[in-house]
Amino acid sequence: MPTDPFTFNGPLFAARVRAARGERTLREVGRHSGVSAATHQRVETQRSCDLATFLALCAWMDANPYEFFQSAALSEAALLLLRSAAPG
Repeated sequence: MPTDPFTFNGPLFAARVRAARGERTLREVGRHSGVSAATHQRVETQRSCDLATFLALCAWMDANPYEFFQSAALSEAALLLLRSAAPG
């Protein structure tokens, strides 16, 4: 069992879905994404997202699903790298 599981960044995913929808209606986007308008609304308000919906919306947005996951260990490694590269 991993000691540092990856965490889903729901707020980022919801924001990206909202941004990808733009000015289009939920129904219009639903026709193109294959995800119902009601489900789109739940995702955009961070109330619900199952794996099939997540993958369908990632495909619709042409987004890599890994973009929406983070790891505390990887974040710490990135901070250490940035600190070591900083002048001073």
